[in-house]
Amino acid sequence: YNNALKKYDEAYLKDSTKYEVLYNRANGYYHKKANTPNDAELTYETSNALYEKIAADTLLTDVQRAEVYRNLGESLFMQQEYEAALNTFRESLRLNPNDKETKYNYVLTKRIVDQKRASQNQNQDQNQDQNKDNQDKQDNQNQQNQQNQVLPNQRDMQQIHSIHSYYAP
Repeated sequence: YNNALKKYDEAYLKDSTKYEVLYNRANGYYHKKANTPNDAELTYETSNALYEKIAADTLLTDVQRAEVYRNLGESLFMQQEYEAALNTFRESLRLNPNDKETKYNYVLTKRIVDQKRASQNQNQDQNQDQNKDNQDKQDNQNQQNQQNQVLPNQRDMQQIHSIHSYYAP
């Protein structure tokens, strides 16, 4: 990938507007990062930025733009940015509904997103149930405390009255 990237970078310096140069350069950065994940100098954001720049080119055909979005979606997927990847695959399919690879990626990503949403909803429900249980326990404890409070009996009341009367003018 290093040699390929070097050549794509050279080609980019000669013509920074050519689709093939931009596309292959972005793919080179993506694949290099995918194959060397511990390389701190590489980031998926590099390839993402290149893909986004390419996708903004109004001279691209729908099929070309769909390829770019598919690759951007794959990059986002590798970063575990599943919601963003799903939206990007959706855009790719809007442009090229016959792309089987993108359809597969979309279905896989949709399944992951749906599972994450279901898990989040379940966690929220559990938290709400736990909060309700805690509130019920607190209410029961408060009620028990009120019942256990020692109410002054008749003798205590008489003593208080006697003391008050003793000190009263």
